Amino acid sequence: EMPLTKATVTAASRIMLPTYVALTAVIGIVYTFDPLGRLDGVAALAAPRWIMGGQMWPWGLVFLGLSAVMLAAFRQKRREWFVFALYGCAVTFAMWAVLYAVSVVVDPATSLLAPVYPLFVVRACRASAKSLLRGER
Repeated sequence: EMPLTKATVTAASRIMLPTYVALTAVIGIVYTFDPLGRLDGVAALAAPRWIMGGQMWPWGLVFLGLSAVMLAAFRQKRREWFVFALYGCAVTFAMWAVLYAVSVVVDPATSLLAPVYPLFVVRACRASAKSLLRGER
């Protein structure tokens, strides 16, 4: 098994893998702690809030968990751990695309573009996972 090091991944992975860690960590922190107290007013979060009984912090823990797995993968230089986390991100963001689409129907204030970004993240995660699985350098 090839380790997860700067020398054993593509230039794109050297940029994107830390970006996934930061993305999931920031989303996790905001959803867990809602530091500015704004999440209750976000129309696009109507469906995700409803699923969790009006709370966003459980979603935050999901994102923080994904970030923690990625950080552990970096620390242990474990390519397969990062692939696991990337597929976890892909599934999570695919679910978010569906939740945003539901919010578009449920709350007319939700932007029609809300599901687009999570779908992009799904594609990016899958591309990075495939690159890691293939051992691309």
